[in-house]
Amino acid sequence: SLGLFDFELATKVSSSGFVTFTGAGARLQRALIQFLLNLHTGAHGYREIYPPFIVNRDAMEGTGQLPKFEDDLYGLEDNAFFLAPTAEVPVTNLYREEIVKAEDLPIKLAAYTPCFRREAGAAGRESRGMIRMHQFDKVELVNITRPEESFAQLERLTAEAEKVLQLLGLHYRVIELCTGDLGFSAAKTYDIEVWAPGHGAYLEVSSCSNFTDYQARRMRLRYKDEEGKNQFCHTLNALIDAGRQVVIAADRPPADLESLDDRVRSRLAGGLVVEMGSLGEELRLGILRSRVAAARVHHASFDVPDQVLEYLARTITHNGRDLEGAVNRLLAHSKLNAQPVTLEMAEREVRDLIRPQEPKRIKIEDIQRVVARQYNVSRADLLSSRRTANVVRPRQVAMYLAKTLTLRSLPEIGRRFGGRDHTTVLHAVRKIEALVSKDTALCDEVELLKRQLQE
Repeated sequence: SLGLFDFELATKVSSSGFVTFTGAGARLQRALIQFLLNLHTGAHGYREIYPPFIVNRDAMEGTGQLPKFEDDLYGLEDNAFFLAPTAEVPVTNLYREEIVKAEDLPIKLAAYTPCFRREAGAAGRESRGMIRMHQFDKVELVNITRPEESFAQLERLTAEAEKVLQLLGLHYRVIELCTGDLGFSAAKTYDIEVWAPGHGAYLEVSSCSNFTDYQARRMRLRYKDEEGKNQFCHTLNALIDAGRQVVIAADRPPADLESLDDRVRSRLAGGLVVEMGSLGEELRLGILRSRVAAARVHHASFDVPDQVLEYLARTITHNGRDLEGAVNRLLAHSKLNAQPVTLEMAEREVRDLIRPQEPKRIKIEDIQRVVARQYNVSRADLLSSRRTANVVRPRQVAMYLAKTLTLRSLPEIGRRFGGRDHTTVLHAVRKIEALVSKDTALCDEVELLKRQLQE
């Protein structure tokens, strides 16, 4: 009735299993794609990629789609080429048969592609409407990292995918798949599902997986460790449905999403990003109170003292999912042991959710890598003698961060930036200090870089 899409028009020019978005639906689809890319490249430090949509057989084998899923794919030229079934294929294969530098890891790439699948044998209620289509849009996040960091990176990747739904104001849940439901190439997967009122069920809108070294071995993707030995990287990805399931879940255009304020609705309707910052303590406390209130609907005697809620809000700072987990733990312990919730009990039950309070030690190499990724230059550019505008500013920002976030002296920082004199570093620090005080955009960029380094 809203005129967002039309199945008959799609059938007229193609066949069943396709949809034509029209009017506000087409604008919503475009806005969601733009919103996702802006969020992940702006707030989460991803490098945007626009890959080919037709891939060769080697690429499909590298990420594991072949030979198992060949019947589900659209092949060209006797299956020498395929329409991309997911952006994971062209994006991850950009590094096929490469040996990357350890200091360049993790590599974080974001890409939009249309995706094409035959979905051979699919039929029935679950395949009707827009639930299962032959063509759909996705934004894919690909991470390439060291083996010892991959599972921690999966948690960060999942949190980045969750932020999309938090910003859209959609009700969702996160499920860790059991071994029997895992794809054969994945070691661990989180599915993020939204509630679709028209369908009366949860629908998967994002899937975040750690493939460990499965894909890297097939693609011969390696890095050199500190001893100069070649080691296989670990690969991860998160697919985020760029519109199909989100349209179903939202059930209305962005302007009518009641949980978003006017400023957010306006920006989303134009396809712009609203930057996601860290959850403040007041917001964390509000999340905890709402979770407790929701739990009391089914457990009227469940009560959490304000002292405990304030403790949780103060100490659990990673993400909203941990806050919900803390409330669930307190509820389970209270009911199973018939004991009231106390501060001592809370300290014991959620101790693994509390991050260490010691500040993270930040290395100059970390700063150079994060700044280079943010400004789309290479680390070698920051260390070089190049004086072009697109290199000088990132270099000055990196020197400023090295001075403010590490205990290194000016001469030591200069040596780490291609053997520069300490006066060059001092000039850069003073230059950025002066600009930050009057340039709001630069101030926001510097604060974002600091958060990325701290995380």
